[in-house]
Amino acid sequence: MKETIKLYEDGEYKTYERDMAKIPLTVEDWMNASELDIAQHNYSTRMAGNKPMKAKDAQDLVKADVKFVVNYFRNQFTPDQAMKGIAPRVMVEEFNRWYNQSAGALDIGNEKGDQKK
Repeated sequence: MKETIKLYEDGEYKTYERDMAKIPLTVEDWMNASELDIAQHNYSTRMAGNKPMKAKDAQDLVKADVKFVVNYFRNQFTPDQAMKGIAPRVMVEEFNRWYNQSAGALDIGNEKGDQKK
Protein backbone atom coordinates (compact mmCIF):
# COMPACT_ATOMS: atom_id res chain seq x y z
CA MET A 1 0.00 0.00 0.00
CA LYS A 2 1.26 3.45 -0.88
CA GLU A 3 0.14 6.68 0.67
CA THR A 4 0.47 9.76 -1.51
CA ILE A 5 0.13 13.49 -1.09
CA LYS A 6 0.19 16.21 -3.71
CA LEU A 7 1.70 19.59 -2.91
CA TYR A 8 1.24 22.61 -5.12
CA GLU A 9 4.71 23.97 -5.89
CA ASP A 10 5.89 26.39 -8.55
CA GLY A 11 2.65 26.33 -10.51
CA GLU A 12 2.14 22.56 -10.53
CA TYR A 13 1.34 19.65 -8.25
CA LYS A 14 4.18 17.44 -7.09
CA THR A 15 3.39 13.99 -5.70
CA TYR A 16 5.17 12.52 -2.68
CA GLU A 17 4.61 8.98 -1.53
CA ARG A 18 5.27 6.64 1.33
CA ASP A 19 5.37 2.99 0.37
CA MET A 20 4.22 1.18 3.49
CA ALA A 21 5.88 -2.04 2.33
CA LYS A 22 9.26 -0.29 2.28
CA ILE A 23 8.71 2.20 5.12
CA PRO A 24 6.25 0.59 7.54
CA LEU A 25 4.75 2.32 10.53
CA THR A 26 7.06 2.52 13.52
CA VAL A 27 7.09 3.84 17.06
CA GLU A 28 8.21 7.15 15.55
CA ASP A 29 4.83 7.42 13.80
CA TRP A 30 3.06 6.59 17.05
CA MET A 31 5.07 9.30 18.85
CA ASN A 32 4.16 11.83 16.15
CA ALA A 33 0.49 10.94 16.63
CA SER A 34 0.91 11.33 20.40
CA GLU A 35 2.43 14.80 19.95
CA LEU A 36 -0.54 15.73 17.80
CA ASP A 37 -2.89 14.42 20.51
CA ILE A 38 -1.24 16.80 22.97
CA ALA A 39 -1.63 19.77 20.61
CA GLN A 40 -5.29 18.89 20.00
CA HIS A 41 -5.88 18.52 23.75
CA ASN A 42 -4.28 21.90 24.42
CA TYR A 43 -6.44 23.52 21.74
CA SER A 44 -9.62 21.88 23.08
CA THR A 45 -8.75 22.95 26.62
CA ARG A 46 -8.33 26.56 25.48
CA MET A 47 -11.61 26.44 23.56
CA ALA A 48 -13.47 25.07 26.59
CA GLY A 49 -12.10 27.76 28.89
CA ASN A 50 -13.66 31.13 29.46
CA LYS A 51 -10.66 32.95 28.02
CA PRO A 52 -10.87 34.47 24.53
CA MET A 53 -9.18 32.45 21.80
CA LYS A 54 -6.28 34.02 19.96
CA ALA A 55 -5.12 33.47 16.40
CA LYS A 56 -1.97 31.89 17.83
CA ASP A 57 -4.08 29.13 19.41
CA ALA A 58 -5.37 28.02 16.00
CA GLN A 59 -1.95 28.52 14.41
CA ASP A 60 -0.35 26.23 16.99
CA LEU A 61 -2.79 23.44 16.13
CA VAL A 62 -2.30 23.90 12.37
CA LYS A 63 1.47 23.83 12.85
CA ALA A 64 1.14 20.57 14.79
CA ASP A 65 -1.03 19.10 12.01
CA VAL A 66 1.49 20.11 9.36
CA LYS A 67 4.42 18.79 11.39
CA PHE A 68 2.59 15.46 11.68
CA VAL A 69 2.09 15.25 7.89
CA VAL A 70 5.73 16.17 7.18
CA ASN A 71 6.90 13.49 9.61
CA TYR A 72 4.44 10.93 8.22
CA PHE A 73 5.99 11.39 4.77
CA ARG A 74 9.47 11.18 6.31
CA ASN A 75 10.53 14.78 5.72
CA GLN A 76 10.40 14.59 1.92
CA PHE A 77 9.18 18.20 2.05
CA THR A 78 9.44 21.00 4.59
CA PRO A 79 6.71 22.38 6.86
CA ASP A 80 6.81 25.59 4.80
CA GLN A 81 6.25 23.64 1.57
CA ALA A 82 3.40 21.78 3.25
CA MET A 83 1.74 24.98 4.51
CA LYS A 84 1.89 26.53 1.06
CA GLY A 85 1.11 23.42 -0.98
CA ILE A 86 -1.37 21.12 0.77
CA ALA A 87 -4.98 21.56 -0.31
CA PRO A 88 -7.44 21.92 2.59
CA ARG A 89 -9.35 18.91 1.21
CA VAL A 90 -6.33 16.70 1.96
CA MET A 91 -6.36 17.77 5.59
CA VAL A 92 -10.00 16.70 5.80
CA GLU A 93 -10.08 13.53 3.68
CA GLU A 94 -6.64 11.97 4.07
CA PHE A 95 -5.31 13.35 7.34
CA ASN A 96 -7.54 11.29 9.65
CA ARG A 97 -6.54 8.03 7.96
CA TRP A 98 -2.84 8.85 8.36
CA TYR A 99 -3.41 9.80 11.98
CA ASN A 100 -5.41 6.64 12.73
CA GLN A 101 -2.72 4.47 11.15
CA SER A 102 0.01 6.18 13.14
CA ALA A 103 -1.94 6.07 16.39
CA GLY A 104 -2.39 2.31 15.93
CA ALA A 105 -6.13 2.49 15.38
CA LEU A 106 -5.98 0.78 11.98
CA ASP A 107 -4.39 -2.46 10.91
CA ILE A 108 -2.61 -1.71 7.65
CA GLY A 109 -1.18 -5.18 7.33
CA ASN A 110 -3.45 -5.72 4.36
CA GLU A 111 -4.22 -3.65 1.29
CA LYS A 112 -7.63 -2.54 2.54
CA GLY A 113 -6.46 -1.31 5.93
CA ASP A 114 -9.44 -2.87 7.69
CA GLN A 115 -10.05 -1.76 11.23
CA LYS A 116 -9.09 -4.11 14.02
CA LYS A 117 -12.01 -5.97 15.53
